[in-house]
Amino acid sequence: MSAFRFEGNQRDGYRIEGELGYDTLGDKPLPLPAIDGPVTVSLARLERVDSAGIAQLIAWRGEAQAQNADLRYTCVPKQLVQMVEAYGIQSLFADQTASVVEASDSRSALTD
Repeated sequence: MSAFRFEGNQRDGYRIEGELGYDTLGDKPLPLPAIDGPVTVSLARLERVDSAGIAQLIAWRGEAQAQNADLRYTCVPKQLVQMVEAYGIQSLFADQTASVVEASDSRSALTD
């Protein structure tokens, strides 16, 4: 298991690397850093995500809206899009799926 990292800054954008799931998050959502205005979060290096990881991504979008900020996920892995579609929650990621990337490495996996 590779712990996830949330790195970057508002000006250049943020990125999530590693595994985003129950094993790395635990049972409580992590707070979003204070942001102001539009910000992007690249998911290109997301190696693995499960339903807890998707819940975290949704929670961060909600926190951003509460801060009157626009948080957008970019480089969304194709497998994440497929999970979101399977769960029937595409509307929560509707503006994010235009930036879909193929997982090119065998470590990339999504689980439930």
